[in-house]
Amino acid sequence: MLGYVVPQGRGASDVLIREVAARLRDGGVRLAGAVQINVETGPDTKCMMDLHVLSGFDVVRISQNLGALSRGCRLDPDGLERAVGLVSASLRDGAALLIVNKFGKQEADGRRDGERSHRADGVRRQQPAAEHRDAAAAHDGKAHLQPG
Repeated sequence: MLGYVVPQGRGASDVLIREVAARLRDGGVRLAGAVQINVETGPDTKCMMDLHVLSGFDVVRISQNLGALSRGCRLDPDGLERAVGLVSASLRDGAALLIVNKFGKQEADGRRDGERSHRADGVRRQQPAAEHRDAAAAHDGKAHLQPG
């Protein structure tokens, strides 16, 4: 089973998923996955993006500071792969629910394969999964999961 939410407003998805994950963890539910928390750095700079891995206490920075005038993608591929590895390990240990950070343009375009494989693995194992999607990814009509 795969479910997703598409809250409106900048950062609304991150807050909702973080609060749901916290309640589930507090209730003793074994979770796999990660939630994103953005750290504001000032009015003239872009936020830092951190993934909090739900199976423990690891926090992985997934953004890079490319400078004030940059326009390129700020995702840090090394940080993202580290987070994917931590989530993969927690999936092998078993979990009642997989929570995937975000399904956005990168995933819809076929990037961030690690998180896509987590979704596909969960579907194959019939593991319940939840994610949040940006509005464009939720409604673009692209196939998001391709379990093997």
